[in-house]
Amino acid sequence: MNQAIEDYLAALFTSAQLVSAPEVFTGTSSDIRPPESDAILVLADSIENVVGPLHRATVKILVSSPTDNRTQHAALAHAVKGIMEGVLPAASGFTIGGFRTKANSTAVTDDDRWLTTIEGKLRVLRLAASFHESVNSR
Repeated sequence: MNQAIEDYLAALFTSAQLVSAPEVFTGTSSDIRPPESDAILVLADSIENVVGPLHRATVKILVSSPTDNRTQHAALAHAVKGIMEGVLPAASGFTIGGFRTKANSTAVTDDDRWLTTIEGKLRVLRLAASFHESVNSR
């Protein structure tokens, strides 16, 4: 997993001031989420070099909500997807080239929560030396 990408996405959703004010977690977070709250989990499972400074990160975003309000969950998931498919802000140490959604699904989990999974590829350009070294050491 690439912590720099996860931290970037977590900060993006935290600063977005989403209506339900979900808690945002990264894949390496040890925080415990209250079951009655909305939450967003961002995962950057892998990053691959395409050519030169162009890299592609495989990203998964999980939007989780209690089942008592499907409309609110749908609005939150739609807002998250809209943020990812819009123009993404600058990052520190690298440039984001955009996100391409590969899969988007919603289901009810065994613990009675709505779960929307948004999966895709995030283009990452002009990596800073320290970020590039962490990618190559994996």
